Amino acid sequence: MASKPEDLSGQQFGDYEIIGDTGKRSNRGHQIVIARNKKTGDLHEGEAWKFKDGYITGYVGSEKHIKQISNILKDEKIRKKNREKLFVNGTATNTFKNIVISTSKTDYNGVFYSNSHNRWFAKVELHGKITTKSFENFKDAVMYINDFRIKYINPLMTNEYEKYKKLDRNHIKMNHYVLEKQKQTDSEIKKAKIRKKIMWLKKGKGVRFDRNKWQASIKVNGKQMNLGRYDTKQDAIKARKKAVDEQIKILEKQLEEL
Repeated sequence: MASKPEDLSGQQFGDYEIIGDTGKRSNRGHQIVIARNKKTGDLHEGEAWKFKDGYITGYVGSEKHIKQISNILKDEKIRKKNREKLFVNGTATNTFKNIVISTSKTDYNGVFYSNSHNRWFAKVELHGKITTKSFENFKDAVMYINDFRIKYINPLMTNEYEKYKKLDRNHIKMNHYVLEKQKQTDSEIKKAKIRKKIMWLKKGKGVRFDRNKWQASIKVNGKQMNLGRYDTKQDAIKARKKAVDEQIKILEKQLEEL
């Protein structure tokens, strides 16, 4: 049986003054109240206990907020880097707009790198359903999560200020870790393309009978190269094999340099 809602009307927590109970309850049965920021006039709905315990204050510099998030940000470097941007107008920055406080090495929640796949992954959750998608480019993964939030999460939010805004791809920051991993990914992509070229060179036939002669050819960088016309099939095969071996040596050298 749900407990009787507490009347917090008129009480002030931080810069928020409680207007009253909304009649709504959270998924866990917590009382949801509505409050007005006495400085900005903005209305905000939230669980009553969060106002009382100082998780929702409406002002910058809440020690409880800083302590709470600092405990999550175990890494001292990450904590120091993000301390100045923990709150904007008293709201944790990972609840609105595009600024995300994250313990992720990428600095973007939901975007991570898989060394086993040499790919970026974007992971989002909505209504208990987890969606994961891989990307070759880090910024593509960040944009995917941003677009997902705008499309599926924004309609669930009542406060326009807290809704996610469209990211400018050019403003996505890539820290040292991201730059190193993107370099690794680009290298692996190039290697994969070269290996594919070698495979197709080995598989390709490139010898056909045309106007009483055997025509030898090879495809290099998407372009067909004629290797000459021969009286016998064996001569044409030999000519193509020589050209293939030369191209494979060039490609294998490129692989070594990556």
